[in-house]
Amino acid sequence: MPSRQPMKLQHCLFWFCLVLGWFQSSILQAEPMVPREGSPLTISEYPGYLIDPTGQLTVDQLTASMLPKHSKANPTFGWTNDAIWLVSEWHKPDTLAYILEIGYPLLDEIDIYLFHQGTLIKHLKAGDSVSNSPEILDHIDPAFAFPSAPGDYRIMLKVHTSSSLQAPLKLYTANDFIRKEKEEFLITGVYGGILSIMAIYNLFIFLASRNFAYLFYSSFVFTFLLVQLSLSGHSAAYFWPGFPGISDIMICQGGIIATGFMVMFSNLFLDIHKMGYRRRWLIRGLLTFGLLALLASCFTPYVIGVKMMAASSLLSVSCVFVIAAYQMMQGQREAKFYIAAWSIFITGFIIYMLKQMGILPINLLTSISFKGGSVIEVSLLSLALADRLNSMRAQLKKVNDDLRHLNENLETIVHEKTLDIRSIMANIRQGVFQIKMQGSSLEIDQEYSAFLQKWFPDQKIAGSDPLTAIFSKSSLSDNEQAMLTSILQSTIGEAHLAFEMNESNLPREMNLDDRLIELEWSSIVDAKAITHKILVTMKDVTDLRHYQNEALKRAREFQLLGEVARQDARRMEELIQVIEDLFTTSIKLLQPHSKQLAMVFRNLHTIKGLARNFDFKNLTDCVHAAEQSLKDLQSRPDKELAYEQLRAKIQAAFALFQEYKHINDHVLGRGRLVDNVLVSRGELKAIQTMLQQVKNLSELKQIEARILFLFEARLEQVIADEMTMLGSIARTLGKPTPNFSFQGDQIMIPNALKKTLRKAFVHLLRNSIDHGIESSENRQKAGKAAQGSIFVDIEEQQDTLILRYRDDGRGLAIKSIRERATQLGIIDNQRLFTAKEIADFIFIPGFSTAQSTTDISGRGIGMDAVKSYIEEAGGLIAIELADDVAPDYVAMTFVMTFPFVQSRLSAVS
Repeated sequence: MPSRQPMKLQHCLFWFCLVLGWFQSSILQAEPMVPREGSPLTISEYPGYLIDPTGQLTVDQLTASMLPKHSKANPTFGWTNDAIWLVSEWHKPDTLAYILEIGYPLLDEIDIYLFHQGTLIKHLKAGDSVSNSPEILDHIDPAFAFPSAPGDYRIMLKVHTSSSLQAPLKLYTANDFIRKEKEEFLITGVYGGILSIMAIYNLFIFLASRNFAYLFYSSFVFTFLLVQLSLSGHSAAYFWPGFPGISDIMICQGGIIATGFMVMFSNLFLDIHKMGYRRRWLIRGLLTFGLLALLASCFTPYVIGVKMMAASSLLSVSCVFVIAAYQMMQGQREAKFYIAAWSIFITGFIIYMLKQMGILPINLLTSISFKGGSVIEVSLLSLALADRLNSMRAQLKKVNDDLRHLNENLETIVHEKTLDIRSIMANIRQGVFQIKMQGSSLEIDQEYSAFLQKWFPDQKIAGSDPLTAIFSKSSLSDNEQAMLTSILQSTIGEAHLAFEMNESNLPREMNLDDRLIELEWSSIVDAKAITHKILVTMKDVTDLRHYQNEALKRAREFQLLGEVARQDARRMEELIQVIEDLFTTSIKLLQPHSKQLAMVFRNLHTIKGLARNFDFKNLTDCVHAAEQSLKDLQSRPDKELAYEQLRAKIQAAFALFQEYKHINDHVLGRGRLVDNVLVSRGELKAIQTMLQQVKNLSELKQIEARILFLFEARLEQVIADEMTMLGSIARTLGKPTPNFSFQGDQIMIPNALKKTLRKAFVHLLRNSIDHGIESSENRQKAGKAAQGSIFVDIEEQQDTLILRYRDDGRGLAIKSIRERATQLGIIDNQRLFTAKEIADFIFIPGFSTAQSTTDISGRGIGMDAVKSYIEEAGGLIAIELADDVAPDYVAMTFVMTFPFVQSRLSAVS
């Protein structure tokens, strides 16, 4: 088969050379023809011309005028709506008969004026849209017999057409004209025959292969042939005589349709539809543009429609050519044929279009370029399609050979595969077996892995009921085994969909003796997607699961270690003491029907705040879960069970805290640093000197005060962690971290008050950043600085420590507090409450005006907890309002008082 391709190529080249020779011998050159007898008679080489936009000029108006000469022998004027006057002069010295031909068939209306010795002797009409004068010969191109009398002749043509305007004059003797007629007819017949044969040939290939590339190519060649015959005037002369408008439609719409067939053929032939999405979308865009151009050309004049046809053709051919060139560089075989064929075609097409638009002159090259290029293009693409067909046949032959070889060796292959499967079943370290239906009972198939027998050494497996032989010895309950039996019986013998719907209900794990077994279930279906067996795989994952749990445990320990290691050793030890005290108190208070649940709630909320301050995420989440469980306790009908679950969650949180403590004390080796006081050598020496010089009780008390000072700290130092961690809460809420201002912070806080103040400030600071201080936008609208501020004033009055705490936020929401208290039934409308009385409602346990609960605030615990912690330490807390008129919001200050005796070191030198 491949040996025939060179012969096809030789034939195509032979026919093309033959056509080219006929064109050479028959088509005239651009200048007027010289008679074969060799006489010097010639028509003027540079005709005069005049553009008549109105078309109203008459021959009498131009007879005496000297029209300007055109720079070309036979000019073209492209597509124009103007009428053109052409004038040629010729001196005829003999009495021979000649035929004058206007060598372009697509002219709508021609007025021919023939002057002899300055006298008008003939006025003829010709063209597609008018009735030809009787003297016009029945010929494709307008032609008539030239007078035989010698003398000076002047030929004036008035041409008007919607096609490309050109009117080359060709002069023949009678014999030459007849010979030219025969040659042109033969050339056209051979040209049309070649393209018709190619179209029919590829059409038959399509009918045989059902490959639409051949159909599109055949349609392209056939439509392209009709366009060519319409351009040469042969279709109007032989296919639809008397209807020249059909030729215009064929040239305009037919050219667009041919281009569309070419793009669709290229898409399939070059496999563009299988390539990248950019190329696919480009092809779709070209087809869409062609369709729009086709529709538009149906409603526009011919001169516009033919320009759209030219634009669509040039764009489509160029884009597809670029795609083919790219794919040729990528190594695609078909693209090489395609580039070779379309390179010649595009060159001929461009030359022809440039001639039609008047850019190139009318000569031999421009006249034959399109037909010659199309013959070569059609021939090469036919060869390419044949080559592709041969490649497909070769591939099909290889597939058939492989199939024949497979059939010949099928028995051997099946035997080898069977041995492979048996080898796998004998050596795989998993329990593998198949379950099938035998009558109405489940049964294990004959083929199963040898490893399965090791798990059940005394059990007959093949042919046994899988529930009795295997699953009854596992940890699956009777209910689970009954469900398993039901699922297996309802899926085997049914469509695969039934298995898919029930697969999630099949057990995935079970215990077998002391081993953890993982189960996998697969449906084995036939050609009709009917499940006829269930494949079961049993895998021992005991050790794997143990290692996984150990890895998770180690990862968790490393995470906790990282959280603890980031903290300051002394502050970590102080935090441990505070949280341990809160946990211990909460666990003791947690009893069924206990009235101390509010205190437990406050403690958990405080623990969560402290854990978040130190970025202990695991502990924060665990305590939050216990807090939520306690919150839901009152709505649970099963109170006893709810208490047990709550206790378990608190115990789990406490156990996690103990891990933090273990890591701090033992893994990091920090011990109980809080019980140790770091004292400089100079301080110890000063205290020693004072002890040696003590003389009375007053001096001894001064030494005592100095020693006690070592255990005390300023308030800013006590709550430093809470102030630092407030920044992360502010970022969570989308607010800037507030500024802190301390007044009187030289007063030292006794060690006994440190825990109380830390617990209280956890809630005070959160309350300020969440409820008090507004967002930056709202603060700027109110004329405040974008960053909020918190103020703490400390003073001592008559053995009393007074702390004043306030922020510069919008203040206390008196109106919202009153509305909430009314909803809860705390107050009614029968009594008028002062703003101070309403403000004190925030200390009621569970009272909150928040619309939603978050893990930061909104549970109504904060201020209740602050009040409880301060009162437990023997202190008091009160609210001072800036205005008692009770507006919607009022500035307020928290005033905390504690019994206090400060160490007086002023007397110590």
